[in-house]
Amino acid sequence: LEAILNIAEGGLCQVVVEDRGGEWEEAGMRNYGEIVGFRNRADGDRWDVFMPGVGADVAIPPGHRARISRVLGVVMVKGGNHKLAVELQGYRLQGRRFVRDDVKRFMDGYVELHPGAYRKRVKYLTLERL
Repeated sequence: LEAILNIAEGGLCQVVVEDRGGEWEEAGMRNYGEIVGFRNRADGDRWDVFMPGVGADVAIPPGHRARISRVLGVVMVKGGNHKLAVELQGYRLQGRRFVRDDVKRFMDGYVELHPGAYRKRVKYLTLERL
C-alpha cells in the first residue's frame, strides 16, 4: 500500500476507467477504474481506484485514461484488497461534502456486492495534506 501511494502521489501512474455494469452503478459505485501497470498483491489484479466528488452528473467514460493528480484516501478492505480514492487530472472535485458522500456510497455498495464483506470491517482512511 505504501509503495502505490508514493507512486500515485508522484503523478507516475495512469488510470483506465472501467464499465463495471449496471449492478455496480445501482449499488452507487460509479467512476471506477484501475491503475495501469501496478498490481495489488492481495488479489493479483491491478490496483482499484474510484473517483469520488466529481459530481453526480459526471460519468467518466469507460476506456478513458488520465493521470492521478492526488490520492484522497483509501478504502481499507479486509484481506488487503484496498481501493484508492483519487482525483484525476481534468476532473475537478465539487467539494469535501461530495467526496464524503461518494465514499460512503461506494463503501455501502461494495459491502452490498460482496456478501463476505461486513460494513464494520470496511473503513476509509483520509489522506490530507497538512
